[in-house]
This record gives sequence, structure tokens and C-alpha cells, in this order.
Amino acid sequence: MLVLGCLLNKALAALIAMGSSLLWTMILLWYRDVFMSVGWVT
Repeated sequence: MLVLGCLLNKALAALIAMGSSLLWTMILLWYRDVFMSVGWVT
């Protein structure tokens, strides 16, 4: 039972890490798009 809990914990941590890195990627891409459009405007 303890092993199962440990595996579940690791899987959850991996999911959180993947989700947050995906979120950061999207945020960075969005910022890049904003800066590009601002660059085109100015």
C-alpha cells in the first residue's frame, strides 16, 4: 500500500511539473507574441 502511494505521489508530481512547464511555455509564447506586435506597431 505504501509503495502504491509513493508511485501515485511521483505520478502526481510529474503531472504537476508537466502542467506548469506547459503553462510557462504558453505564457512565454504569449509574451513573445505581444512584444512582436508591439515591435511591429512602434
